Amino acid sequence: MITVGATSVLRTTESVCPACSAPLTAHIVSKEDGVFLEKDCPKHGNFRVRLSGTPNLYADLDRFYCALMSDAQPCFDYEIWPTLRCNMDCAICFFGCPRESPRLFEPTLAAIEQFVNRDKHPFYCLSGAEATVREDLPDIIRILKKYRKAVTLNTNGLRFQDESYLLKLKNAGLDRVILQCDGFDSRVSVIMRGGDVTTERQSILSLLEKHQMPTALSSTIAKNVNEHTVQELIDYALAHPFINGIAFLSIAFDGGARDWNPDRYMMPDEVIDVVCAIPAYHVKKENVHIFQKLHFAVKAFFRQRACLYNQLYVLVRHGAAFEPIDAFLNLSKAEPWLDRYSRAYASKKRGAAAVHLALALLCLFCHPRIFVLLKEILASGLSYFARTSRYLKTSRLLALSFTTSCDPYKLDQTILQNCQNEIMAADQTQHSLRPIGREGAYFINLEKRHDAKNSG
Repeated sequence: MITVGATSVLRTTESVCPACSAPLTAHIVSKEDGVFLEKDCPKHGNFRVRLSGTPNLYADLDRFYCALMSDAQPCFDYEIWPTLRCNMDCAICFFGCPRESPRLFEPTLAAIEQFVNRDKHPFYCLSGAEATVREDLPDIIRILKKYRKAVTLNTNGLRFQDESYLLKLKNAGLDRVILQCDGFDSRVSVIMRGGDVTTERQSILSLLEKHQMPTALSSTIAKNVNEHTVQELIDYALAHPFINGIAFLSIAFDGGARDWNPDRYMMPDEVIDVVCAIPAYHVKKENVHIFQKLHFAVKAFFRQRACLYNQLYVLVRHGAAFEPIDAFLNLSKAEPWLDRYSRAYASKKRGAAAVHLALALLCLFCHPRIFVLLKEILASGLSYFARTSRYLKTSRLLALSFTTSCDPYKLDQTILQNCQNEIMAADQTQHSLRPIGREGAYFINLEKRHDAKNSG
């Protein structure tokens, strides 16, 4: 770390110019008012993205993360893109608005089965553009369940207005739905999705609850647009136990949103600040910080990819009330051992690292209320890291994730090497499904192609 006055350069990484996609060196810089990613293009000038408003916490987490994720780890999150067709035209679509063709095929059922049959990964997410436009989606789910895969569907949910269609997917074996939902404000829906779909969202949620389909919400957050929906969605989820997760996805300046005003930028760490500012939740950022260290530590122990731009916290339901996870875990007592673990891990002292992690977990459970939640924590936690379907169906824990997607502004190659989502698609022929790379890298390359086409 290089310190100049009140400014510290935490590390140097590689990025690109948001205007021309040229490769650039970028610096992660800590200042009194926050942490920033800064870079300079000889042709287009300086660019700066505010990563966090709490420099001490962010700098500590950045060091912790880089100690554990200095090398690329194996991928355990496979995302199948069955189609790039869609029944909506969202203003924030990664593929552009209007949509641009990334030249991918729709894999046949035989191609999907051939791939899944030889693949050992237990967890799959069906995504892409909108998987429900494929009429054979129930058959795709049945293929995945035939080979004992846990199956999540990432969807806008419009087809679930047909209740019989939702039942077809559930009967085929669908384990969980991730529903794109930016709140219930019509104005926000028009800005984000190109039209008011709030009534449809409420109807869809009612049907998912009626049929007890485990559901997570995926909400895109933009500054001065819909920060207020963060509390709205958490309150809704806490009151409806069929919802066991919310992913707050901060706006990405690519695809349809590539030309949005930079004032809309809001990084995941800033969305955490929104949650911490809500008095009723009793969430302290220091505890979110330690919990994230725990998350990264266990990920590294199991040699799984983790993204610094993807942070996690948990609220616990009990009766009609709820509490933050730190009401049951001794996070502060565990933190020193987590720090020792990261240093030992970085030094390749894996035996010592394992001992330090075990002591961190022991300290974590030294809490007078741990037995209230011990069974649920162990069952869901082990399921999460083993990638089985058990954690997809919990109703007591509400997982909050604060994340974002790569775009030319915030691209950090050090983080990108451990992008958690690996895309499975048919890029050569519809008869062959194969890995085509990390999701973040794929969308960066889409932006490069867009720039090249426009400059040509």
